[in-house]
Amino acid sequence: MRGANLVKILKIIDLLAGERGATVERIAEELEIDRTNVYKWLRIIEEELK
Repeated sequence: MRGANLVKILKIIDLLAGERGATVERIAEELEIDRTNVYKWLRIIEEELK
């Protein structure tokens, strides 16, 4: 896994772990990516945690 990808994954996990969680929209805004890519990254994280 490349460093930039790891940073994205860690940022997403950090946002989700926050007190109120995070919406797809908020994650997209924070990472400056579109919603489709947020869902892609969430699937990747989910697969890695199985």
